[in-house]
Amino acid sequence: MGIKGLANLVADEAPESIKSRGLEEYSGKTIAIDTSISVCQFLNAKGSRNLKNKDDEQTGHLRGLLYRVATFMEAGIKPVYVFDGSPPALKKKHAIAERNLRRQITAQAAKGAPPPKKPRVQLQQQTITQPIRQETLIKEMPTNKIFDQCKKLFALLGIPIVQAPREAEAQCVRLCKDGKAYAEFDGAHVLEKLKLSRDEFIDLCILCGCDYCPNIEGMEAKAALDMIRKHGCLEHVLKNAESYQIPNDWPYKNVRLLFTEPDVDKNVAELQWEKPDEEGVIAFLVSHGFNKKHLTTAIGRINKALGLKSQKPLDDFYLAPKKEKKTVKLQTSLEKFYQSGSTSAVAPPKKEGCSSP
Repeated sequence: MGIKGLANLVADEAPESIKSRGLEEYSGKTIAIDTSISVCQFLNAKGSRNLKNKDDEQTGHLRGLLYRVATFMEAGIKPVYVFDGSPPALKKKHAIAERNLRRQITAQAAKGAPPPKKPRVQLQQQTITQPIRQETLIKEMPTNKIFDQCKKLFALLGIPIVQAPREAEAQCVRLCKDGKAYAEFDGAHVLEKLKLSRDEFIDLCILCGCDYCPNIEGMEAKAALDMIRKHGCLEHVLKNAESYQIPNDWPYKNVRLLFTEPDVDKNVAELQWEKPDEEGVIAFLVSHGFNKKHLTTAIGRINKALGLKSQKPLDDFYLAPKKEKKTVKLQTSLEKFYQSGSTSAVAPPKKEGCSSP
């Protein structure tokens, strides 16, 4: 869930909360991964669009995932890939609006037209340089066929997958709460530095703009933070935002529910890792135009990593992991904290008249 401007805001307000760590520090841990994010990265990576099979279909996602899994295994990490289900209706509606806006801006830029007057459109216009071709700005988005290929590759590699009913990110969080996956995120420290309660943080995320609704035009993340600190909740912000144009039928109350009550599978079976089907992996990827020699090398990295674990029982990798004694909220980005339900931060009292989501 991308919250516009939130990463930079937290970097400015709570820099101690952001740390870089090597993969080796997560050795032995189960890490839940939002598949769509990885696939989008691989499809749009430099040079990736040139990787195609005989049917002129992109294969960069398969190559990227194979080598990513090998890297994780070499670091002793046990990955589980989570797939999105049907998106919420609000997300569909907002995505269509954003896509149409982007196409409009791209078409205008290609023709050399001046930028539109709206602040939000101007901000996007600044990212466009001349001369430009329309297709260079449209990101390659995964299709159902691409995700099916990913699922087949993971099955052959022995990597478990989880199908979320809705948002993969929310399902990742649920896996952590259930002790099936691990990661760490100092959400309490962020809230303390932002001087917000969890409910106020959720409203901040909505005010900044997200996948479910647009932001308020002209309001940057820092201004949104100041408004929430001053007024306490969106209801009060909207009553005191005379200088801003509020989107028509802004569905902030429904968005709150999507954040606080996400639709997730609460009964995911125990995760299991199996030995890779080397012949199956090679046959599948060769059919998509991959070089057999390169595949053998990549799979060899995985097998070698598993062999290095022989000092411990190989079952540590292949059998269902025991639940972590200490469950820590899984997050791979700052935007996901709103789903954690943490209330441990020291926050100012709730403003009078602000209701909980």
